[in-house]
Amino acid sequence: MVFFLATAGAARAERPLPLHLFAGSDLGWSTVSPYAYPEGDRSGMDFDLKLLGSAYIQKHWIVDLGGGWQYTKRSGENLTGGFSKVITKGTVIEGAVRYGNFTGWQFGPVLNAILVGDVGLGNGNLVESQAQNATLAGIQAFYEWPERDFRVRVGGRWMTDLNVDNRTVNVYQAGVEIGIPLWRDPVAGPRLVRRPGIQIVQKDRSLKRVRLVLDARRIEFDYDQATLRPEAAARLARLGQFLAKSKENWEHLRISGHTDERGSVEYNQTLSENRAAAVKAALVAQGVPREKMETRGYSELQPIDPGHNEAAWQRNRRVEFEFTGVQDLDLIVDGVNQATTDDAGDEANP
Repeated sequence: MVFFLATAGAARAERPLPLHLFAGSDLGWSTVSPYAYPEGDRSGMDFDLKLLGSAYIQKHWIVDLGGGWQYTKRSGENLTGGFSKVITKGTVIEGAVRYGNFTGWQFGPVLNAILVGDVGLGNGNLVESQAQNATLAGIQAFYEWPERDFRVRVGGRWMTDLNVDNRTVNVYQAGVEIGIPLWRDPVAGPRLVRRPGIQIVQKDRSLKRVRLVLDARRIEFDYDQATLRPEAAARLARLGQFLAKSKENWEHLRISGHTDERGSVEYNQTLSENRAAAVKAALVAQGVPREKMETRGYSELQPIDPGHNEAAWQRNRRVEFEFTGVQDLDLIVDGVNQATTDDAGDEANP
């Protein structure tokens, strides 16, 4: 199996989700204050359809860029009497930056550039030659969550114009977006399942690396705690004895803790760090050199199962071991597997 270079592993830690393509729609209401005599206030519907590319950067930043088609219909009475109605439809470019949780709330600025001339933004004569292209800016908030093969956002935004003089427009919209990944991250999912509860996701003999995932069926903690359950403590004791005896076969071990999506990212960050530290302490107690190990916590930000049920939570509530400088990969894989296996349990769950 192909293993990405160390830089790729680091990149995944900072960008745990691949580029997504979102299709969405916004629907709302807009108002235009008087801007050129004899026109009066107007208000009406704002609607759009759009496609956005979304990049997930670091642990908290989301950047959107794309475009679509919008329809605006505003009407109102002129100051000198009479009723006017303005309909504008055409293409729009949208960009946005938000800060928040990849699964949870996101807040940030949004910019819309309308590429079609809007006769409702002219000097009052409402003729095509006087139409202007408006640029709108504002703030938006989304709540985003993952489904098994796609992601969903629901939220709202407020925007006002930047570049047309003598009037003010305010747009209030609610929106929904559904996105799919443009590619599947080869690091994100398992490649070989050895036994229930343990998976090999990276294995490369030339780079002398192997990365193993042990979910809650192998390394169990007390609920909402970093305390190892007795069965898990016994497995880690056997694993520590094996790693201490085979310490010349590997140079370094990174232990990373992961939680499921329940609870805040901040709370889960502390919990994941403490659980990784508890695993390291259990191995040190069996004679594994402390200086050959490091720990990291990744909260809920790197799920390997996007579901929202107990089976998915069990897989995501896991500990990962990444060995480097390994002389015999099969020895490490088989040793970890055997040390953390309860034969009766595995035979009962083939």
